[in-house]
Amino acid sequence: MSNIACPVCGSKKTNNFRDDVIDFEYHIEGRFPLVKCVDCGLIRQKFIASYKELKRFYPEDYLVYGETSKNRLGFFLAALKKQLYKQRAKSYARLIGNSGRVLDVGCANCSLLVNLKQFGDYQLYGVDIKKLKINYKSLGVNFREGPLEENDFPANFFDLVILDNLIEHVPSLELFLEKVYRILKPGGWVVGTTPNIRSVDALLFGKYWGGYHIPRHFYFFTRETLGGLLRKYGFSSIDFPVNANSGDWCVSLQNFLRRNEGKMEEYKRGWYFPLIGCLLMPFSFLFSLCGWHSIMDFKAKK
Repeated sequence: MSNIACPVCGSKKTNNFRDDVIDFEYHIEGRFPLVKCVDCGLIRQKFIASYKELKRFYPEDYLVYGETSKNRLGFFLAALKKQLYKQRAKSYARLIGNSGRVLDVGCANCSLLVNLKQFGDYQLYGVDIKKLKINYKSLGVNFREGPLEENDFPANFFDLVILDNLIEHVPSLELFLEKVYRILKPGGWVVGTTPNIRSVDALLFGKYWGGYHIPRHFYFFTRETLGGLLRKYGFSSIDFPVNANSGDWCVSLQNFLRRNEGKMEEYKRGWYFPLIGCLLMPFSFLFSLCGWHSIMDFKAKK
């Protein structure tokens, strides 16, 4: 659908932003023009897909669906990601204590939830549009398939809702955030990460920027637009913690280096991915202090 009202400010006035971004990772066919809200500056896809169309954007080799890695590079990447998830889980535990109900929206293979278990006795729930061939019960996760908006949870039920690289994937932010607010307990937290389009790497790499992740990302935030969105739906105590996440730098470089290649038989990260990620962490930390970081962490309270 096009000509939708801006989810942040309600305006329908937009200017063209880019029309040259394609899917450099999984080669989903099509062009996906981007527009910018004249009034608040939110950048989004001009045409927002319906929920029925979403699954075709996520192929079987979509990276976060993988359970294990079979080569040395894969194991190194998995180790780095495990450490990242451990640090995130530790910060989430500090917010809610050592018990409570936790929902991970877009949980994929539940790696983040599994890491949370080492910090307390939590009731773990996961939602994803795609059910993987894994045993969720053995992981201690109550899993439900489908969009969050189509799953029925009680009001005031969760102490924590996790949106890890998720909010930018949501077609209808209005329906989604209303649901998140309703199912959170008073005093509960929503936490997550999302690419920052006002970042150094977005400016440097242009259409190859990893944060675009077209066509799976619909919205592209700054601190101002994301903060305005969360306030609009009733959240307070909004904060953007400093981090050293350099993931989108790595994807951007990979997109540029692979720009003339066709679709791979199975999508894999380049051999240089973990090396570049580690080298750029100090710079990502410094950029984060200025609000120019590649990936924003955020948290907000009901």
